[in-house]
Amino acid sequence: MFTEQLTAQFLTVLLQSLVARSHDLLHDEIVGCLHSMASVDFAAFFDHFLPRFLQQTGEVDPNQAAILKENFKAETVTQKRLTRVMYLQMQ
Repeated sequence: MFTEQLTAQFLTVLLQSLVARSHDLLHDEIVGCLHSMASVDFAAFFDHFLPRFLQQTGEVDPNQAAILKENFKAETVTQKRLTRVMYLQMQ
């Protein structure tokens, strides 16, 4: 039940906090949570959730969205890479 109904909501809140930079002191912890939650089903995260999030959020410009989609590939994402990409793109 958690995975099916609540994961997307948690991922959305965590990503929004990174985009808005509202909790910068917790950046590494937030990215760690994102990675842990996304790693349960990377295919669903990259194929469905992330594109929808990037399309719906108004705080990421089209260039940032394209770079994020290009840098996020399910087979190459590690927590360290996710942290670096999120930090660099949200500046």
